[in-house]
Amino acid sequence: MSFGNANVGRPNDTSGNTSSVQQQAGAVSVCIQDSVYWPIHAPLILFLLFTLAANCVVIVLTIWKETLRTVSNMFLFSLAVSDLLFGVIGIPLIIACTIKQAILDCVMSTLLVRFTAISSVFHLFVIACDRYTIILFSMKYPSFATKPRATGVIVCIWLLAFVSSSIQFTWYKWNSEIVELKEETIRIDKVYFLILITAFLFMPLLSMLYMYSHVLAISLRHIFAIRRRQKNLDQPVASVVHDLRGTFILVTMMIIFISCWLPFFLLMLQDHISEKFMYPIPEWGWCLILYLRFVPPLANPILCAFCKQDYRRAWKSFTRQQRWPTSVRFYSIPSVSNSGTRERTLTAGTLSERTNNGRNSVSSLNVISMEVC
Repeated sequence: MSFGNANVGRPNDTSGNTSSVQQQAGAVSVCIQDSVYWPIHAPLILFLLFTLAANCVVIVLTIWKETLRTVSNMFLFSLAVSDLLFGVIGIPLIIACTIKQAILDCVMSTLLVRFTAISSVFHLFVIACDRYTIILFSMKYPSFATKPRATGVIVCIWLLAFVSSSIQFTWYKWNSEIVELKEETIRIDKVYFLILITAFLFMPLLSMLYMYSHVLAISLRHIFAIRRRQKNLDQPVASVVHDLRGTFILVTMMIIFISCWLPFFLLMLQDHISEKFMYPIPEWGWCLILYLRFVPPLANPILCAFCKQDYRRAWKSFTRQQRWPTSVRFYSIPSVSNSGTRERTLTAGTLSERTNNGRNSVSSLNVISMEVC
């Protein structure tokens, strides 16, 4: 049974290209172990922990800070939930599949991997549409982009991702062993993967490239016009990078997704058609391509929480509300002097923090007092 997931590690020769299949089987076998192999599985465990922590930060901040509950951030929140689901469930299933090589674990991991890819690309597509609407139709945006409509779009994304990623299971017969596929099933698989890659990967990505290029062109034109006016009025001028920070973050998320998922989709397409259009890949390259899929669920919340301005401010506000001790007292051990008199030394130090009008810098040591009894 082949679901287009190279990490199952048991490819068959139904594609008609025995040499490529043998090459794939030998290369992928490096990533497949009968037991825990730390050079392979330790990075997955680290990805699991960091993905869990980073996405939880985005989810908690969005729930905690009311000002973050905007229409644009609703899509980022839904993307964080999707990435968290992949980290909590998908990565453990992939680890179990590479160790036990059980059909149920591999099928479920394939479903989660494909679901995450489709969900991520459509979340990024909707986020690009939202940014495009804000820039080009700023006057109509508040009345058009409402929270009920955003909720409906998010529900459609999740349903579309689930249906499109699991519909392949409808024309498979469930067996406990992987057997050679029938010719009709192979033909349906080819059509399915061509539609999947075209409609759910290339078309959304090309649309995002067009929208972001249009947004950047319009934004740069307006920014340079404003800068010319400010220079004529002798006013301070902000940098172009500062003005386009939000757009650059979203473009970076899209570039990371393309860089990490496109090689995997191309390998999946090559595995289901008879033509070879990729250069021979070394054994370590197969593992790298398979593990690159774990980067976007970790990079998305990091870019969102620590680079996006509203989330960064909310994170700083959240950390400031945590109370920390501001003074520490140290008591020395009682000692006896050479003259036989007993002295007790009490040393108290107080460290005070002062902020310099929002710069959050520690000023200086306030008071250090020493008292000898």
